[in-house]
Amino acid sequence: MNMHGPSAAHRIAPATGPLARLLVIAATTLAAIAAPLGGVLGGAAGGVAGVMLLGALAPAEAMASELRLFERAPAPDTPEGWERQALPIGNGRLGAMLFGGLARDRIQFNENTLWVGDGRTMGAYQPFGDLVLTLPGHDAEPAAASGYRRELDIGDALHRVSYTHGGTRFTREVIASHPAQAIVLRLSADRGGQYSGSLALTDRHGARVPVADQVVLVRPRQQATGALPNGMRYAAQARVIAEGGLLRVEGGRLVFQGCDALTIVLGAGTSYLPDATKAFDSGIDPLPRVAAQVTAASAQPWTTLRARHVADHQRSSRGSRSTSAAATTSAARCRPASACYAHTAEGATRSWRRCTRSTVATC
Repeated sequence: MNMHGPSAAHRIAPATGPLARLLVIAATTLAAIAAPLGGVLGGAAGGVAGVMLLGALAPAEAMASELRLFERAPAPDTPEGWERQALPIGNGRLGAMLFGGLARDRIQFNENTLWVGDGRTMGAYQPFGDLVLTLPGHDAEPAAASGYRRELDIGDALHRVSYTHGGTRFTREVIASHPAQAIVLRLSADRGGQYSGSLALTDRHGARVPVADQVVLVRPRQQATGALPNGMRYAAQARVIAEGGLLRVEGGRLVFQGCDALTIVLGAGTSYLPDATKAFDSGIDPLPRVAAQVTAASAQPWTTLRARHVADHQRSSRGSRSTSAAATTSAARCRPASACYAHTAEGATRSWRRCTRSTVATC
């Protein structure tokens, strides 16, 4: 991802100025590319990398849901819009870029092990697919007239879009949950029966994308399964949980009508195995694992998914801030130019010790 600064439309609240802007862009960019970072840093570390950077450098009080990056218009669904204006989320394994469109919104998602390399070639990391939400007529009013706002809440690791259409205030929230190992979308409104539209899961690599119903369209799902040229198998699944209204399958899409609210759970995974002797492929179909993650997340109400996600994120943020602050303070106590420093085995919360080139080979 390009590390350019934000477009002229980007706004940061309440922090202002070049340093604050740089911190937010760096943090949110790292969150968006959490998928590749997860492979390097391991597990949840990649997912919280952006937050760790922000937590280390920003004031602690700015992390309590007070630091937000926001726009007054959707990001253009173009390569430049993706690079410069879409907003990122990530959990260490799954990541997404969010455009915040009105009548049509695209969630471009990635997973940290989808690549076309093998034991002989480095290959390249691959985009996974898109989740396309269609809400006909919601772009009838210009964004400025509808009170449109989309924002990335750094403190809660939550993306939110809100606007007014036809006298109804609509809210769309998205999280990349580490506890649930899923990307979750929540569509709500201040009046009932206002959501009518469709959802489609699309694939970037020619996979089959059938639509399946479960329990007579109470919780329908759409999934994509396929294989890359290197033999690696992959799978994604999206499930819709509607409150009120009707659900049906139509032309490869999940169609909803007259719903009060919707929760959409998206999971993805591959057969990747971090073992070169096995050509980095476990040979195990990832769909059962992905389906189990989606099923488990779908069984939880949105309020629970959101609360667990925010608590997990803030716990990681607090840990990164205290660790970074302790290491910075300790290192500052022994800063002579002639000194060489090694971290103590006890960890970052303990002081750094002065060392010599003979005791630490990397100095």
